[in-house]
Amino acid sequence: MTFEEIRRELRNKQYRPIYLLQGEETFFIDRLVFYLENEVLADADKEFNLMVLYGKDTDAETIGSTARRYPMMASHQVVIVKEAQQLPDIEKLEKYAQNPMPTTLLVLAYKGKKVRSNSKLAQAIVHHKGVIFDAKKFYESQIPDWIKKYMQAHHCQIEHEAAALLVEYLGNDLGHIANELDKLLLNMTPNTTVNKQHVAENIGVSKEYNVFELQDALANRQTVRVFKMADYFSANPKAGPLVLLIASLYRFFSKLYIYHHVMRQPEPQILKAMGLSSAWALKDYKAAVKNFSPDKTRKALELLYTYDLKSKGYNNAHGTTDADLMKELLLQLLYT
Repeated sequence: MTFEEIRRELRNKQYRPIYLLQGEETFFIDRLVFYLENEVLADADKEFNLMVLYGKDTDAETIGSTARRYPMMASHQVVIVKEAQQLPDIEKLEKYAQNPMPTTLLVLAYKGKKVRSNSKLAQAIVHHKGVIFDAKKFYESQIPDWIKKYMQAHHCQIEHEAAALLVEYLGNDLGHIANELDKLLLNMTPNTTVNKQHVAENIGVSKEYNVFELQDALANRQTVRVFKMADYFSANPKAGPLVLLIASLYRFFSKLYIYHHVMRQPEPQILKAMGLSSAWALKDYKAAVKNFSPDKTRKALELLYTYDLKSKGYNNAHGTTDADLMKELLLQLLYT
C-alpha cells in the first residue's frame, strides 16, 4: 500500500491488525506513526488503550502479550513499537502475526531497514490483512513534485522553479523540507501561488548561504555555487549586506596574501603570522592558494577596495544597486 492509501483508510476508520512501516524514508514512517498515536483513539481512551514501546527496551514476547490484551471501554487499542529495527528478535512476532487480535492495531516502526518479503513474518502479516509499507528514499529529481503535492494538500500552489530552489537549498531530507514548508505556509493565505521570492524571504538557509561558505566557494573557484549564493544574497540583502561581504572577503584575501609568503614555514609560525587559532582554519587558504597566485590575490584585494568605494557611492555615477555590484564583484573575483 502507498502512504496516501494507508492515510485514507485511517481517516475512514478502516483499521488493519498490523502495520509494518519500514524503509529509508523516515518522514513517511514518522507521519503515519504520529497519526496512529494521536488520531485513532479519543483522548479519554488513550490512558488505558495506547501503549508505546521501544525496540531496544522490549522483545517479541512482550509485544505479543501486550497486543493480545482486550481494549478497556473502547473499540480498539493501539500498540506502537518505535525504533523496532532495534528489536533483537522481530522474526518471533510471526507467531502473533499468524493470529492477530482484531481489536488491536500493532504498529512496528522499522526505520532504515526492511523485513525480507519472503520471511515468515512478512508473509503472515500480508496473509492476515496487515499492511507492509516500504518507505523508499526519494530521488532528488522526485522531490519538487512531492513539494507541489504537499502544498496542494495545504490549499496552496508552488511554482516549479520555487520547488526546485527549495531542493537546492534544503537537500533531500523530506522531514526538514516539510518543516520549512510549514513555516512558509504560516505566512501564506489560502490559494497563494508560492514563487522563488516567497522561498527566499521565508525559508532559512543561512547555514549554507553565508560569507564563510562564499569564501569556500571562491577559494575553490566553484562558479555555480558562487552564483547560487549571489542570487540568494541579492534576494535576501539582510543575510549578506554588501559592505559586510566586502569587509569579510577583504580579510580573507589579506590573509591569503600573507599565506603566500609564509606557507613554507612551520605551521605554528604560519598560524601566528596569519592570526589564526587552529590548523583547521587553514583549510580554505590551502585550497585558495592553488587558484589565486600572489599576483591574482593582489588584484582581488584591489577589486575589493574598488567595490567598497562603489558601495559607498564613490565612482558609481550610474547608481548601480548593491545586488548588481555584488554580482559584478564576484564575477571578476572568479575570473581574476
